[in-house]
Amino acid sequence: MLSPQVIDLARDSVFAFDGDNIIDNTTQVKIGVDDHQEIPIIVTFFNLYDNSTCSPVETFISYVLALDIWVVGVENNLDTVLVDRTKYVGLVQESGTANNMRQFKINEFCVDNQSFEDVLMRLPYQVEIDVPGGSFIRWYDTEAHFGNTDFIMFEANAYEGGVGTTYATDASRVTHRGPVHVYP
Repeated sequence: MLSPQVIDLARDSVFAFDGDNIIDNTTQVKIGVDDHQEIPIIVTFFNLYDNSTCSPVETFISYVLALDIWVVGVENNLDTVLVDRTKYVGLVQESGTANNMRQFKINEFCVDNQSFEDVLMRLPYQVEIDVPGGSFIRWYDTEAHFGNTDFIMFEANAYEGGVGTTYATDASRVTHRGPVHVYP
């Protein structure tokens, strides 16, 4: 971890919250190990770069008695909505009402995996030939959104011939790409 406000999805395994912050919404009393070991939650992140809300993620928050903290595993689908080199805030709510947990905020943090190429390798991409503006390699948030420009995350020109001036006329003819940039 670079600092508490920087998340590296390849290295950081949990989000941690002080035990005093997880409280009963009615009594305002701290919820601890005596009450619950694990609470189902919904985490919603808000992207501060484009003012958008990420898809809510259902997961669990677990109590660690020895440290009096609650933790949420990053690998529990949180990593699927967080994009490298992006700043977020978040909201944690109980999924259901069984524990009466008061919702709380996740303060501003950023994701920095220190390797843009690693991020590109994890994202689904598609070579798009003869679309408005040329031919491109486009990276999407999920495979289900291929072709939908609302979900393009990154884009690079797709060239053939080794010169960088001729757009590819077929996906099999792509010899190289131009610089990758955030879409649009």
